[in-house]
Amino acid sequence: MATTRMNRGTKIIVVVFFLAMIFVGCSTGKPDFEIAEGNLKTPSDSVTASAEPFKEVPEALPQNKPTLDGKLKKNQATIPKAEQQLDEPEKLPQKPTPKPGSLAYIQEQATEGDPQAQTNLAWIFYEGRGVTKDLQKAVKWFRLAAKQEYAIAQNDLGWMYQEGKGVLRNHQTAAHWYRKAADQNLADAQHNVGLAYFGGRGVQKNEEEAVKWFRLAAAQEYSKAQFTLGVVYANGHSVLQNMETAVLWFQRAADQGEVEAQHQLGQLYLSGKGISQDYEKAVQWFRKAAGQGQTKAQTNLGAMYANGTGVPQDFTEARRWYHIAAELGEPVAQLNLGNLYGSGTGVRKNVKTAALWIRKAAEQGYAEAQDHLGLLYQEGIGVTKNYEEAVKWYRRAAEQGNADGQFDLGWVYQEGLGVPKDEPKSVTWIRKAARQGHSLAQYNMGAMYAFGLGVLPDDTKAIEWYLLAAAQGQPDAQNNLGMMYREGRGVPQDYAEAVKYFRKAADQGFSRALVNLGQMYKEGLGVSKDTAQAKKWFRLARKALSQEG
Repeated sequence: MATTRMNRGTKIIVVVFFLAMIFVGCSTGKPDFEIAEGNLKTPSDSVTASAEPFKEVPEALPQNKPTLDGKLKKNQATIPKAEQQLDEPEKLPQKPTPKPGSLAYIQEQATEGDPQAQTNLAWIFYEGRGVTKDLQKAVKWFRLAAKQEYAIAQNDLGWMYQEGKGVLRNHQTAAHWYRKAADQNLADAQHNVGLAYFGGRGVQKNEEEAVKWFRLAAAQEYSKAQFTLGVVYANGHSVLQNMETAVLWFQRAADQGEVEAQHQLGQLYLSGKGISQDYEKAVQWFRKAAGQGQTKAQTNLGAMYANGTGVPQDFTEARRWYHIAAELGEPVAQLNLGNLYGSGTGVRKNVKTAALWIRKAAEQGYAEAQDHLGLLYQEGIGVTKNYEEAVKWYRRAAEQGNADGQFDLGWVYQEGLGVPKDEPKSVTWIRKAARQGHSLAQYNMGAMYAFGLGVLPDDTKAIEWYLLAAAQGQPDAQNNLGMMYREGRGVPQDYAEAVKYFRKAADQGFSRALVNLGQMYKEGLGVSKDTAQAKKWFRLARKALSQEG
C-alpha cells in the first residue's frame, strides 16, 4: 500500500553535500553548488529589484574623485616689478609657498576660488584625509565650486543631496544639480539624470527621457551608461526588448573594464541567452570580473571549476575562489564552501567548518543557507542536534518564500519535531512549497489527501498531486500512482497504467516499486504472467533493500 511517511529520503545528503551547481535561470533540478545571484533585475520606481532576470539600473554615483597630484591649477598671478626704482626696499619675511598637491596648497587654492581645488578639498573633508571628517564642510566646498558652473562639483553636490550626506536628503535638489552638470556634457551627470528619470526620483518618472540621457552618456563611452543601456534593452524599458542589442552594450562596457558588465556577459554566455552558449567565454568573463573583486563572479568561477564547466573539473581551484568570495561576505560562496567542507571535496572533510560557513550565509538572510542550517540542526551535523533551532531556521527560510524551507517546516509540524504536532499547519506549509513546483512537497500533498492527514481524504486530489510529482520523476509519487491505478482509487482501475508507473519508479531503483512490478509479473496484471521476470524484479528489490540498510 502507499506510504504515508513524509519522505525525507536522502535530502540532507542531496541538499547539503551533493556536488553540483545551480545556474540561475538556466538549470533544472536542485543540485548543490549555486551560481551567485547576479542576473540583472528590472528596477522599480525606487530602483530596486523585481522578478525580471536582469539587474537593477544602478544608483547614481558621484563623479570619480580627482587626483590631488598633477591636476591642480597653479596660481598664475605674478607681482610686477617696480619700474625706475632706485632703492631696494627692505625685504619682509615671506610665508613659505605650499608644495603643490599638499593640503595647505589645496586649501590656499580653494580659498582663492579655484573650483577644482574646492572640489578636491570637499572630498578631503568627506573622507577625513588630514582633517577631521566633516560632511557639512564637504557640502560647503562642493557648493562653492558648483556655483562657478564646475560640472564635476555640480554632479558631486547632486550626489550628496541624493544620499543625504551633510544635508537633508532631497531628490529634487539632487536632480537639479545633476541636470546642470549634464547640460555641460558631463557623462557621469547625464547617466545620473537618466537614473533620476528612470526611478522618478526628484523628477516625474519618464523611461523614454531616461533612455535619452543614458544614450548621451554612452555615446561618450561612459561604461556605466553602456551597461545600463544593456539592462534597458534586456528588459524592454521604453524600447523593444532585444537581447542581441543588450549584449552589444554589455560588451562595449565590459571591454572598458566595467565589472558588472563583465559578470553579466559571463552569465549570458553561460545561459546562451541573446548569444551563442559558450562555457569557455563564460569562464573568461567571470575571471575578468573576479579579478576586479566582484564576489558573485568569484563564486560563479568557483562553481565552473566545481562542475567542470568550461574548465577541467578542479575542486581545489573551486575551493580557492569560493574562499576568496566567502571571506568578502558573499553568501552563496559561503554556502558552497560549507558544502565542500561537508563533503570533503577539494578539502579535508570538516563538518564543523561546514556548519560555520553555512551559518555565516544564513545569518546574512540567504534563505537557501537558512534551510541548510536547519537541516544541520535537525540531523546534528557539525552542530548539536536541536529541533527548536532547526525549526527557527526553517521558518526564516520559509517566510522568505523558499520552497525547501516551506516543505521542511511543514514536515516538522507533521512529525512534531521542535514544535507541537499540527497537521493543518503541516498542510499549509507543504502546500506552499508544492505550489512552487517542489516535487517532494507535491508527493506529500498527494499522500495527505490519500490518507486524510490534516485534510479530508480525497483520492481525486491525491491523484492530481501525485501526477505533478511523478511528472518530475519523483519515485514515491510514481509508485503510489501505480497503487492507485491498481486499486482503482480516484481513477478507473487500470493495470497497464499501474505497471507503467511502477516501472518508472523501478527504473530509478526504488525498492517498493521493484517489489510491486515483480508482483504484477507474478500475477499477470497489466503484463503477461512471467515468473522469470517476477524473480528478476524481486531479486533487484532485495538488492536495493540491502543497500538501503
